[in-house]
Amino acid sequence: MESPRNQWLICNAGDQRGHVAVYSLAILIVMILASGYIFNSGQVANEKTRLQNTVDAVTFSVAAVEAKDLNFKAYTNRAMVANQVAIAQTVSLVSWARFTQRYSENITRALSWIPYAGAIFASVGSGIKSLMQALERIISLLTTGLNGLEQMLSASQSVFHAGTLALINDTYKNVVKMNDKDVDLSLGFKDAVFLKSLRDSHGMFTRQYKPRKVDKKRSAFKSYGIHKQRMDEFREVILNSRDGFSTNRSYTYWGEMWLPLPGKFGSKFRIDKAGGTELLAPKYSGDPNYYTWAAMDTLSVHRGKGKLKRSGWKLKLKYKFKELFPVGWGAAQTGKRLNFASFQGSNFGSTWKTNRIASKFAVGEFGAARQVGTFSGLQPFYDIRQDGLLTEAPGVTLLLAKPHKKGKINTLKHTSVGENSSRLNLEEKGGMLNGRLASIGRAVPYFSRPDDVSVFKRKDRFREYGNLYNPFWQPKLEPVRDKGKILRLAATLL
Repeated sequence: MESPRNQWLICNAGDQRGHVAVYSLAILIVMILASGYIFNSGQVANEKTRLQNTVDAVTFSVAAVEAKDLNFKAYTNRAMVANQVAIAQTVSLVSWARFTQRYSENITRALSWIPYAGAIFASVGSGIKSLMQALERIISLLTTGLNGLEQMLSASQSVFHAGTLALINDTYKNVVKMNDKDVDLSLGFKDAVFLKSLRDSHGMFTRQYKPRKVDKKRSAFKSYGIHKQRMDEFREVILNSRDGFSTNRSYTYWGEMWLPLPGKFGSKFRIDKAGGTELLAPKYSGDPNYYTWAAMDTLSVHRGKGKLKRSGWKLKLKYKFKELFPVGWGAAQTGKRLNFASFQGSNFGSTWKTNRIASKFAVGEFGAARQVGTFSGLQPFYDIRQDGLLTEAPGVTLLLAKPHKKGKINTLKHTSVGENSSRLNLEEKGGMLNGRLASIGRAVPYFSRPDDVSVFKRKDRFREYGNLYNPFWQPKLEPVRDKGKILRLAATLL
């Protein structure tokens, strides 16, 4: 039989067994709540990462579309420059052909008194004349075709520039759909701030410049100086891109030859060829120099008479040359007709300075001759508005959001366990704002010419900054600027 003390201990031990279950239940509840919060945090973190990746993909894709537009403008600007150089070459060829024809006819006439030789030269001259005339007709058709192509290239820039906005909208929707179909598309570029970022990147970064805006009648307008600066730069690029044949066809044949003619020191003779091609406009038309390609070629014999001149303690024999008689001449133009005599000095390879008599003959015979095809002048083109050095376009900033709903962002709130619990609701204070998860992203088109690829590397090794003559624009992600301002805006939008 148990003693009273032992019986009391046995009873107390039995009563303590129920306390363990109470503690276990409390720990279990804490663990369930912790697991719920961990689950919620994991779901939100995954969706947040997915949404940020979507924003980055969208902004990068939009910047890629913008870079594509900039590169298209660069390609077409280069093509327009190449077209203008080709037109300059066609006019140069016609001028040279006319010069060659006149040269052969003059030589034939000069040698016609020589038996047999005169007949041979006459036959050769006739063949040259037929060949040059056929060449002129072909070149005229080619010039007209190049002019039409130039107009098409200019128009394509405007069409592509306008179509880029529609392409951006389609790209935005398609990239969002492929990455996360649950994203709310009602925001995007809807707000003024994001519209401004798109407008700055697309509409305000580049501008079309037009030659018709550069007219004396418009000189009082503010746009006159803006358009003139860019059109003059475009013209300078074209002139600097000409080949040697179009730029300057001036040289001396066989050097100088001395003959013992009457006089103290005899005479020297030389044959000077002069010629070149210029982009001009009629002198008194009020038009800028964008509307006429003109070329002239001349050849004359020069005679130099010797004279002693003192140089310090020494006497030096110097010959002063003067045009003796012209041998050949030719001229051609396309566009608005101009008077060659109004453009002397260094124009046309300084032909007026070198062979003045031959130049007058060229104007007299070919100044009113048939033009080389059709030429409408320089065409409108796109260029960057901003002066100075730059490497980036303004870029695009974008806000995307997705709702905290079942099937969109699933948390315990959308289960039978948490639907009635405010403690598991992420929309409470400190959770999601107005039941939405949001992310912000930014991307920019930037210019970078490769210096490690021999094909693209600059020969002068200089660094090249952003421009619309070389197609090296590409997209990149960038940290969001004015993030505090954007976040405050997001709070009002969400």
